[in-house]
Amino acid sequence: MSKTLSFFEAAWTRSRDHALAGRRREALAALQPLLAGTDAAGGPPVKLAALGHRLAARLHFNAENYRAARRHLRAARRLAPAHAETHYDLGLAWERDPQGSDRFALHSYRRADRLAPDVPKYLAAHGRALVRNDRAVRGRRLLRRAVHLAPGKPAILRTVVEGLRESGRTDEAYRVVVKAKFLAPHCRDVNQLYAEARFALTARAQSHAGDRPAVLAFPGVTGAAAVGSRRDGPAAVRPHLPRIHFRQG
Repeated sequence: MSKTLSFFEAAWTRSRDHALAGRRREALAALQPLLAGTDAAGGPPVKLAALGHRLAARLHFNAENYRAARRHLRAARRLAPAHAETHYDLGLAWERDPQGSDRFALHSYRRADRLAPDVPKYLAAHGRALVRNDRAVRGRRLLRRAVHLAPGKPAILRTVVEGLRESGRTDEAYRVVVKAKFLAPHCRDVNQLYAEARFALTARAQSHAGDRPAVLAFPGVTGAAAVGSRRDGPAAVRPHLPRIHFRQG
């Protein structure tokens, strides 16, 4: 093993150990030899350089430096264009950024899904991104496929539920979570999703109830008798008592 290769492998090991210990600055500093580029003579191997850019992207992502994360992910993508996880991470960096782009996120998730078909994480992210780009029918198909392949995984389940709700399928999202709760009744994350799904379903029902037009009831007046001249003659004067309906919940 050459001294040069040993140097780059040692840099990777140091940066990884710093990252695992939560020392972000030290990890980024240790990564610098791997991020300098592979074109110059004596540069790092392509595989190690791609790993270095991906780790740098994760470190920046966790610090909410999404633009820097995307810069490193694009570099990793150039070095290893067939690596599905890099495309997925790039989609996340576009999606999580308040100044990001749902359209660019969709492009990255689609590429990850195509490079690694039937991986539930990629399917779910791709499906939700389609929903957010006004392609709900196709998006729901992918979401259903993802939850079919991984019905009990909370991370996949959350993505699927969000996508179904955003496409207007709150009832279906609730049914998906109910099934997951049956499969994993003691999973805290699943139970949290179940509580959120019930709340969303109740909130939607109450919202629809509030949208119904108010109806003023006049006993004994229906059809043609409700218009025109009175037929029952003058009536005794009585106080008008409005009907008050109490709704639980």
